[in-house]
Amino acid sequence: MDDAVGVYVSHHQMLIGTGTGTEPADLGIYLAHDDLVHLTGESAATVFTGVHSGEVDVRVRVGTAAPGDGLAGWSVASEVTLWCPEGRLAVCGLFGDCPDALRDVAVPGPGLVRLQVRGRNLSPGEFYAEDGPREEFEIHVWPVVEDVEPCTLDPAGAPEPWPMAGPGAAEYAVVRLVTGANPRAEIRNLRRHAPAIAPPPRVDVRRSRWVPPDLLAALVERPAELLGATPDGDDLLLPAGDLAVRLHPLPAGAAARRYRWTWERAAEPFSPEPMTDLPDDRPSEVELRVDEDTSQLTVRHLAVRGPDAPLLGLLWDHVLDRTEHLADSGTAPPHPWQAAFAATAAQARERAEHSRRVRRRAEDRRWGGRAPSERVRTLPANALALALIDRPLLDALERASPEAQRAIARWAAERGLRAAGLLDVEWIAEGFAAVLAGTALPPPFDDPAALRQRLLADPRVPQMTIAMPHGAADALQQAVAFGVIAGAALADPLAAAVETTYLAAAAHGDDHPVFLADLRAAFPPLTAPDRTVENEVVVIDRPGW
Repeated sequence: MDDAVGVYVSHHQMLIGTGTGTEPADLGIYLAHDDLVHLTGESAATVFTGVHSGEVDVRVRVGTAAPGDGLAGWSVASEVTLWCPEGRLAVCGLFGDCPDALRDVAVPGPGLVRLQVRGRNLSPGEFYAEDGPREEFEIHVWPVVEDVEPCTLDPAGAPEPWPMAGPGAAEYAVVRLVTGANPRAEIRNLRRHAPAIAPPPRVDVRRSRWVPPDLLAALVERPAELLGATPDGDDLLLPAGDLAVRLHPLPAGAAARRYRWTWERAAEPFSPEPMTDLPDDRPSEVELRVDEDTSQLTVRHLAVRGPDAPLLGLLWDHVLDRTEHLADSGTAPPHPWQAAFAATAAQARERAEHSRRVRRRAEDRRWGGRAPSERVRTLPANALALALIDRPLLDALERASPEAQRAIARWAAERGLRAAGLLDVEWIAEGFAAVLAGTALPPPFDDPAALRQRLLADPRVPQMTIAMPHGAADALQQAVAFGVIAGAALADPLAAAVETTYLAAAAHGDDHPVFLADLRAAFPPLTAPDRTVENEVVVIDRPGW
């Protein structure tokens, strides 16, 4: 692009993006930066202008290698590496002003690209002088296979050390690696339906730092201190929330250490719902090497996923920056991402506890004041329906002994059948007799599919409608009461007692309070008070109960 294009900037900021835009670049500014360019994501950077608001002239030049024309005539220049997944680049203002010529610039990809941003005529004030020149920026882009340090260049082209990224950038990087592999449900669903894409290319990451000579050799001898890792036999473990990185030593020379880097699940995850997917299921290799002549410590991380390279670069920036703490005090603070993962896990536990309380309150309301035990809630019987009629009775039935529960089921079944006039029908009476004897139900009770049809077709069966408690106003009484035979035959005595008590009460229609009063009169322990301590039922021991 030979012609410059005007871009309207706001708050001194202009944005460069090489990503798809489906996931935001949310690394904050002032974390990985110099005075000109801030890294704001693995595929995004922010360029800082002198003018607060107004148009600046921007030109993008795409090449196959680093520009060789020098920096003569430019006042500032910086370089940074980005991941480019689709071979396109966009330049826009802070609030989305994106000229058509800069909206979709073809660049190398998928892969890493190096950006060199040059600027001149930067305004010393907030706004342009009346007759002053417009600010100019030139962005050179070329493909690379190694992510090296971002750097600040002076007009002569001599590199200077990139300022410390600080722990915030490393925190972002590691959290992004882990959460990127374990996205929210809606993002995961979108990815599931997205077209299949080829695996990203493998690239390298390289970082170097000057280290005091007296510390240099010691760090190689004690790599756990440098890396902030925990020894695990011969290996080192680098914690990352619910995950961890295992560094297994490999053969190396005297002035170097080599490790196989492998993501794995942590032995003790942080979260109530742990993130278990790994950022990369393939091992990579890390090399730590010292140069005693220059007192340089260099880290090379080989064969990493292309999208991960800028993030791993921020991690290694942080690891190497820890050498200043080690030189000053002999110790270094914990890795910042662990506190971030702990805070996220604490929030997740708080949300889970809040959801549990909300569900408990809803369950309490559903059951008429206090949810019963797990056994009652999962009982294969009409426990909830009985609770809506007479909740204290449901609790009393649970406290009863199995023998008493079985006796109550038979008593209630007889009352329900008699109220519906069903005991006068011979085959129904035979079925109830089998319940009283504790034997298998005879035909036709062994064919549930045909049973209801026979009940409705038998001319000896009365047909009367009733109003169900909290239910239909025109239910067939005989169909309701008929269910007590199968209910009383249930193998679980509590289920049998609850099912038959409810069906028998329902078969009495509007007179169900009389039935319930008679049940309590027949079984006095059912009127025993329900003493509770901290919402837990205290079982009242009585003979036979």
